[in-house]
Amino acid sequence: MIIKEAEANHYSIRRLEFLGNEHISDWTLRKRMRALQEGEKFRRSNLVRSLKNVSRLKTIHPVRFSDVMLRLDESDKLVDMVICFKEKKR
Repeated sequence: MIIKEAEANHYSIRRLEFLGNEHISDWTLRKRMRALQEGEKFRRSNLVRSLKNVSRLKTIHPVRFSDVMLRLDESDKLVDMVICFKEKKR
């Protein structure tokens, strides 16, 4: 599993991107996902905490592991993450 490999081999987060947020700013999402910061070491526990925290927003559906896409750069030990959101109807 990619998550286990990234954590076991001490990968760092290079890029954190969001998809599906039309009415919620990236700034708001990054604030909620504080445990995941670009440049920091990737940890599964931080991913879990961040997903729980962002899922508390009343304007989106809960975010799960299946909504997270990870890509590993094995030569530089870096992780690129894309987190997909589905906003609730207004």
